Order: sequence, then C-alpha cells, then structure tokens
Amino acid sequence: MDIKYLIIVLFSFLIISCGKPPDIHYYILDVSSKTESKLNSKFDGVIAIAPVTADEAYTDDRLIYRDSPYQIKFYHYHRWVTSPVTLIESKLYTKIKKSGLATSVLRQPYSIAPDLLLNTHLIALQEKDENEKWYGEIILMFSLVDLKNNTTVWQQEFANRVPVSERKPEAVVEAINLAFDKCLDELIVALDAQLARVN
Repeated sequence: MDIKYLIIVLFSFLIISCGKPPDIHYYILDVSSKTESKLNSKFDGVIAIAPVTADEAYTDDRLIYRDSPYQIKFYHYHRWVTSPVTLIESKLYTKIKKSGLATSVLRQPYSIAPDLLLNTHLIALQEKDENEKWYGEIILMFSLVDLKNNTTVWQQEFANRVPVSERKPEAVVEAINLAFDKCLDELIVALDAQLARVN
C-alpha cells in the first residue's frame, strides 16, 4: 500500500474519531439588578470610577474554580464574554450611578473634572469548593481619593460568597452575581457614610 495513502487514511480516521470540540459558553454579569440601599444624603459633586485593576489570575476570561487554598483551576469551555475587570467596572458604574450617591458619576474618558476618584481592585472572582459545597465568591478592595489634595480618604475590603444552586458553571455565575450585588449594596452604604463627611 502506498505510504502517502496510508497516512491520509490514518489522518482522516483521527479527525473522525476526535469529533467536534465542545462548544464554548460565554457569561456576563447582570447590570439590571436594583440597589437595596437607602441613602442618608447626596454628594454635591462628581465621582469618577477608575478603571478596575485585578490580581493577574483574575484578568483571564476563563471561569476560575478552587478546591484548594494553593491551586487555581480553569474551566476551559466556560468563559466571561470579556475581561472580568471590564464586566465589574460596567456593573459598578451602573449601580453607583443609579444609587443617587452623587450629582454626577463618570467613567473614563471624563467629560468634566471629578472631585473624587473611586478605585477598585479585584482580589478574587471564582467558584470556591469547600466541604462538598460550591460557592460563588468575590473579593474587592475599594478606595476613595480626594482629587483636590490627592489623598486617600477611605479604603475597605468587601468579600461575599453565595451557595451555588446547582453544580454547573452557569449556576456559579449566578451565585457570583448575587455575591457581587451584596458587595455593592455594602459599598454604597459605606460610601454614603463617607460622603456625608465630605459634604
């Protein structure tokens, strides 16, 4: 048998046996959820939302899961539709703007000079597996900078996790979204108290 023909036959067999690769599933964060916080006052000024930063592992678009304190694993066929920091910034901006915390809330590029800058650093965004249970977890560090004198006037870490309803990536994303909502509600309460002092 001709060796070239044999190679072609074997190559065709390998392609058929491998079949179609799994579909990639893409996920987003829900920006439509309502803010539950009640405000004491409204800041008479402009708050700018700085671009969100993150620990390097959490800039990857693949969903992360952890079943060990010492190891990070990825779902290769389940991904965020864009970088997690972009999704977080979009939801953060929407929630802060809808909350009525300030006269104006901006994202880059800023159309007017802001009075305060809200920095956000993503520490964790993941599925956390512990004691036979799955959780959606998010950890964020926020800081508020007074741009008039370039000083940090407030800083706080927020961490929340929510049990996953089903053991599948889509349910993990839902739990992460709920955990993020909790963080944002807590953030708005904390900012409201801080902005009352600035006013």
